[in-house]
Amino acid sequence: MQTIYLVILLIALAVMAVQDFKQRAISWIPLVGVFVFGILYGMHTLNRTAILNNLFFNTLFLILQLLAISFYFSIKEKRLVNIFNTYLGIGDVLFFIAIAGLFSTLNFIVYYTTGIILMLVWYGLIRIIKRTNQTIPLAGGLSLILFILLLTGFFSPDINILDDSIILAYL
Repeated sequence: MQTIYLVILLIALAVMAVQDFKQRAISWIPLVGVFVFGILYGMHTLNRTAILNNLFFNTLFLILQLLAISFYFSIKEKRLVNIFNTYLGIGDVLFFIAIAGLFSTLNFIVYYTTGIILMLVWYGLIRIIKRTNQTIPLAGGLSLILFILLLTGFFSPDINILDDSIILAYL
C-alpha cells in the first residue's frame, strides 16, 4: 500500500511541477493529493501523533519564516508590505503546508533552506543567460527536488525524510 501512496504522491508532485513551470501557477487538486498521500505515505513509517507533530512544528516554522520575510520587506520599503502581492505566491505557501507532514522538522528546515537556495541560484543563472525577468516557479522546482528525494528514498532505505538520525549523525 505504501508503494501506491508513493506513486500517487510522485504523480501529484510531477503535475505541480509541470503546471508551475508552464503557467507559473498550480491548481488545488495536486496540492490536496500531495497533502493526503504524503500523510498516508508517512503513516507507514510514523504513528499519527508523530505525523501531526511534524505538521504542527513545520507549519509553525513556515509561519515564522513568512512573518520574518514580511517584517524584512516592510522595514526595507518603510511601509507594511503584503508579501503575497509581489514576492511570494499563495501556491508556494500552500505547497509548503501540503508537504509539512511529510518531513521531520529538522529535515523540513534543511529541505526548505537548501531548496530555496538551489532555486535562487538556478533561476539566477537562467536570468543571466536568457536575460529574462520571469518569476521563479518555486513550488514547481521544490516539487521536483522532493520527487527526486522520495524516489531516491524508495530505492535507498538510508534516506528517510521522516527520520532526523542521518542529519544528526553529521552534526
